[in-house]
Order: sequence, then structure tokens, then C-alpha cells
Amino acid sequence: MTDLTSLGVDAMTGKSVLVQRGGAMEGAATLQAATALHAVVDTILEAGQATDAELAVFVPVLADALGNVLALVTPVDERAGVAAAVAMWDAMRSAQR
Repeated sequence: MTDLTSLGVDAMTGKSVLVQRGGAMEGAATLQAATALHAVVDTILEAGQATDAELAVFVPVLADALGNVLALVTPVDERAGVAAAVAMWDAMRSAQR
């Protein structure tokens, strides 16, 4: 049995888009999503009119996107270190709430 993950729902057909977890398609979708998120946040920062509260909304989303991209480019034996860094980030983020 293959380990599949959903990328979402196709807007035209209403069908779920499934890809192999950790496969090239999931990686491409992760990079595409991170690129789009970067463009949105970069545009907001360049405008310079967002409040601290509005900017704070992006911190968890950016941290998750960065973690996903790092998981793609980090060899399997180094992922434990990435997981530890993510756990540390989550702990620091929780402490600031």
C-alpha cells in the first residue's frame, strides 16, 4: 500500500489530489506554496503599512513553510536535527504567547 497525502481539492473537478508522501510532486507543491507565501509576505513588508499584529499572523505560517522546505532539502539522517530545531522554535513561540 502506498503512503499518499492530499494536496487539496481540484477546483474544477472537486476531486482530491493525492500524491506519494515525500515524492517529487509533494516536494514541488511544497516549494510552490512556499514561493507564493514568500511573495505575499514580501509584498506586505515592502508596503510597510502592516501592524505588528498583522505581521505576527504570518510567523507560524512562515515557520511551517520553512520547516517543510528544510525537510525537502535535508538528508534523512539530518532530519532529527531539523525536528529538534522546529521543537525549539515551537517552544519559543509558545512562551511568547
